[in-house]
Amino acid sequence: MPQSKRPRKKYKPITSVKPRKIMTTDEQIKQLYGDKLPYCKICGTKCVRATDEEVLDYKRYDTTYQFDFIFAPDCDCWETNVDWMEA
Repeated sequence: MPQSKRPRKKYKPITSVKPRKIMTTDEQIKQLYGDKLPYCKICGTKCVRATDEEVLDYKRYDTTYQFDFIFAPDCDCWETNVDWMEA
């Protein structure tokens, strides 16, 4: 004898998947960092976006990287300190 009087819900398999919106690099940066851009927290210089060729080379190296941009430092603080970047 069932415990409740309500009928069980029947499983309906998913028939279609909505396509994800493809974002541009500027939209990705805006979503991650907002209005602020990353900078070096040691000397205070702003980071520069890497070129498209450098991003493609890095994506070949690290296949799990999903973004279309990379921020690179303009200073040499990254050589001495591990935690140099701050958003």
